[in-house]
Amino acid sequence: MARSASFIQVFSRIALAPDLGSTWLLPRLIGRQRALELMLLNEPLTAERAQEIGLVRQVVEDAKLMDEALGLARRLAEGPTRALVATRLLVEESEHATYEAQFRREIELQAVIRKSADALEGRNAFVEKRKAKFTGR
Repeated sequence: MARSASFIQVFSRIALAPDLGSTWLLPRLIGRQRALELMLLNEPLTAERAQEIGLVRQVVEDAKLMDEALGLARRLAEGPTRALVATRLLVEESEHATYEAQFRREIELQAVIRKSADALEGRNAFVEKRKAKFTGR
């Protein structure tokens, strides 16, 4: 997030309730109390505060925002696609699963992923003490 940017939940200021899923998403991201604070008080949330409460990962100088965003995108694009997708899926599923069910689901997905070319490359790179070169397969 750019240092000069801010967020605001302005809905109640104009006699509306929050929409576009923000009443579902914000409490899960920052907790019920903080979400209600943003929604009821309509106070702008600075970039630094957004990072402090875990709403954004990083705050950067405005002039560096695009370079930082593209660097992060490149880093993810160069990663092990199947493992990254599976990780995101597992985290999303975990919100509605018991610990035992989630544990089993991790084992199921891991059994599939570990057969991928990227998993083999990752293991080889680790043993050879070099950076892995993933292909998405």
